[in-house]
Amino acid sequence: METNQASITKPALIMGSIAGVVCLLYSALLYMSASMAFGSLRYITYLFLAIAIFIGTKQFRDKKSGGYISYARGLGLGTLISLFASIINAVYVYIYMGFINPHIIDKILEQTQIKLANNPNMTPEIMDKAMSVTKIFATPFVSALLTIVGFVFVGFIISLIIAAILQKDKPVFETSDTQA
Repeated sequence: METNQASITKPALIMGSIAGVVCLLYSALLYMSASMAFGSLRYITYLFLAIAIFIGTKQFRDKKSGGYISYARGLGLGTLISLFASIINAVYVYIYMGFINPHIIDKILEQTQIKLANNPNMTPEIMDKAMSVTKIFATPFVSALLTIVGFVFVGFIISLIIAAILQKDKPVFETSDTQA
């Protein structure tokens, strides 16, 4: 049995880098337009990620793998694309929150405080605990780490669907059109 399969690493790195840069530019645009990362517009980055996973998986299947890709390889490729995109975005988040705009952490805490105060079921004790947890998560390092976890998780879910759509297994027996 032959196992000469094209590596998914290089195509995943290329497409993940493209997706990462596109998502980074979109996030930077949101921050500059004062939309911040609190609105539903931030979820459009996952649309960019889905498009990159689809294009990357389809190109790999059609150009590097002879027109065939198993479900498992498609899932692995999509998840790897997500990982590379997430690393680029995590570096951006870390640099942005830590050096470019460290005041965003204060804005995050302030908006969280307002949301908690507007909740009629929130007691002062629960509000204090919620704010202390928010302070832990609203740091550049933890935010960057959560970016990686979030991108890879969502990318995995997207890849489950895209791998099922694009899967095309090699036939077990090659048939020829010429008969003797």
